[in-house]
Amino acid sequence: MKALSWIFLALFLAAGGSAAAQEDEANPIPVAGQQGDDAYHPAAEPAAGPMSLDDARTNFGTVIDAFISQRSPNGYWPLKDKATGQIKRLKLLAKDPKSLREEGGGGHYAGLVTLQDAETRERITAEFLVDFTGTEWKVERMKLVPRPKPKKKETAIKRAPGKPAESAPAPPAGQPN
Repeated sequence: MKALSWIFLALFLAAGGSAAAQEDEANPIPVAGQQGDDAYHPAAEPAAGPMSLDDARTNFGTVIDAFISQRSPNGYWPLKDKATGQIKRLKLLAKDPKSLREEGGGGHYAGLVTLQDAETRERITAEFLVDFTGTEWKVERMKLVPRPKPKKKETAIKRAPGKPAESAPAPPAGQPN
């Protein structure tokens, strides 16, 4: 009798186990990225619609923090300066959510971020374009904003309001011309 039980157990296991296990194999749980008709497709979900400017202002900092932290393994973000060829070691100083504006429509927003070179302590302003569409928000591009050039000092003689400009100073009173 024991030998017969072992034979049935062996046949049962060879056949694939329990009926419930066979059913689970026939209907597997879909996994993201799996190919086939039964696969889960996040893009097939209905879109929630474009993000509002207020929501983008709330989430802009989070996306920038994640972007920079992914690229900062040593506590700074190494970025090659195209003009000099030197590597700048940038740290995030501030994000300006008030500068955020919609660009290109449909959930793309651009905003200003202040970075600082860890060595020279130079402050650098950069504009980040963030894509808030889809299931993963991401930085699409970053560009450095040029610093304003210093204004040239005016060398012309200024005149008082209501008086004509003079080319030379007037002689003191009581002296002949």
